[in-house]
Amino acid sequence: MALRPTEQKRKRRGSDVHPPLQKDARPWGPEVAHEAGTTMASCLFPLLLGIGCMVALVGELRLPVWPAVLIALGLPILLFGRLLHGGQWPRRDLRWAWVPLVVAVTSYVDPSWTGPMLSDQSDHLQTANRYLGRWEWEPFHMDQDFSFRPKVISGLAAVELAMTGTSTRVHLVPWLVLVACGWQIQRLTEESGAGRWSLLAPLLVLPLPAMMQQGRTVYLEALATGGLIFALRLSLKFLDEPANTRKGLLQGAALAAVGLAKFPYLYLGPALAVAVGWRTRSMACAGRVVFGWAVVIAPFFLSDWVDHGQFAASINPQMTGAVASLTGEVGTYGPGQAVGEMMVELSLVLHVLFAAGFVLWVMGDVPLRATTVFGLLVPGLVLFAFVLDFGWPRYHLPWLAGLVCFGLAGLVNPPPAHDVFRHAAWRPVAMALLMVCSGMHLNAVFDEAIEEREGIEENVEWRWNLFEHYTALEPSIPEDAVVLAGYDISLGLRYGVQTY
Repeated sequence: MALRPTEQKRKRRGSDVHPPLQKDARPWGPEVAHEAGTTMASCLFPLLLGIGCMVALVGELRLPVWPAVLIALGLPILLFGRLLHGGQWPRRDLRWAWVPLVVAVTSYVDPSWTGPMLSDQSDHLQTANRYLGRWEWEPFHMDQDFSFRPKVISGLAAVELAMTGTSTRVHLVPWLVLVACGWQIQRLTEESGAGRWSLLAPLLVLPLPAMMQQGRTVYLEALATGGLIFALRLSLKFLDEPANTRKGLLQGAALAAVGLAKFPYLYLGPALAVAVGWRTRSMACAGRVVFGWAVVIAPFFLSDWVDHGQFAASINPQMTGAVASLTGEVGTYGPGQAVGEMMVELSLVLHVLFAAGFVLWVMGDVPLRATTVFGLLVPGLVLFAFVLDFGWPRYHLPWLAGLVCFGLAGLVNPPPAHDVFRHAAWRPVAMALLMVCSGMHLNAVFDEAIEEREGIEENVEWRWNLFEHYTALEPSIPEDAVVLAGYDISLGLRYGVQTY
């Protein structure tokens, strides 16, 4: 009997094909962006970037810093108060407690962060104390007689030092930056289509060995990782919307703040401008991004010119190192060592799984997603893994985080490019395999960390004893003294005088 025109054909019994998940069916996607918890999680990182830039700029221009400190303290309270009073807090906002819980676990497993803040950390804290007017001198390092480190983390640290009265250690700022970084990772994975599986992304990224060791410190790794993930979120939204002057300026300014957090990422602003110009075929749209980017970085580079006689003097060591790596051989670091370090951070099996998921995710919208990834993510990977002749495992955390976010989204919600991805068994099999491999990886990481925990605690205690021994000499050092020491910057911070 023929079917009527209004009747649908019956599905074959035992049919093993289902339609692809629709965008509006994904939980925790763009439709929850207005909710209070999601707003808080999404905005904490850019808020920290803005506060750090503001305090650092005031400090670099040698203006009174206390008004900036008061704004830095009052603004978050005001914004959070508005969210508490007028925001919608559904039960699903409880998912934002996941990242602080993971941070608490990793902080216990690897107590490296409890040690004294030395080396690069001391440099950042030295600058923070200078912003507060506690001294005027700057450390001598790498043949430079001034502090050329990125300034955003110093601006944030200055706020906490101003409140606590201490000079050698901060507690809240590293924790806030790490939590904000984890929230950016979780939110990018949600927006990319992973839904509830997005909780797996921070669970894999935050326990990476380098992140556990340096994430909860005033090293730049959590700030750089969160910054690149934030830049990817901005790009995916901005390139998918009609051109807008105000948004273009804000995007450029935001990416400038990410670049000021870690100088190699200053390329993000011009890279987004090129991507915007390519997508819109408009030089004006690209110019707005560049203008917003330039407005934020120009005052910092001009202050270098006034204070040190060279425009953008702070990035000169970075540029010199990159050029030297291209034209000669500065060190023995190369792609082989970089790949090996990334494999230590994240297992080979997970690399393969997430690489497959990443390809699937890009296939879902090739023009938008490929432009974002190859414009913003790949240049950093090429710079740190293939160009520079020096490096550390922590330098690779940003692209590992991006791989996890996009790879997870691609495995959870693949494009209907082939019948295998529409098969009813695809998701259960893919997720089961991912969970098994993730569990094995996390078990290995935590087992090794717990096994080494006692040794780390002993090393931390040794460092505290060593520096407390030398710090005890501080009262006997005249204010006009010049100190010669092996740990020059670390002891200079504790003595409060110029140390070589």
